[in-house]
Amino acid sequence: MKQIIERTMNVAYDYLLHFGFEEDKVKSTVSKGIKELESNLQKLKELVYTNSSDIEEVDYLLHSIKGILFQLGNSEDGKKVDEVRDEIDMTNVKSKIEHFIK
Repeated sequence: MKQIIERTMNVAYDYLLHFGFEEDKVKSTVSKGIKELESNLQKLKELVYTNSSDIEEVDYLLHSIKGILFQLGNSEDGKKVDEVRDEIDMTNVKSKIEHFIK
């Protein structure tokens, strides 16, 4: 979890500045995006580790996380999350997303 957040923070500022956003707007946008990313990752972690994995809720959270990652310029992890969304089912949900939520 920490690594995906760090990677996103490392690319987000430059990514948004590249598109012409003003620096003070970039700081605010990145801050809000990172908070939302952390919140969704935490919800995903709680859902998976309580063994009450609702596959639809897991898919929704992964979709939200993917969107945040792409919006903040972390397309590498965004693509990985998208791939995981295509592969998960009730039997493998924990093993497929565990590397995102550690």
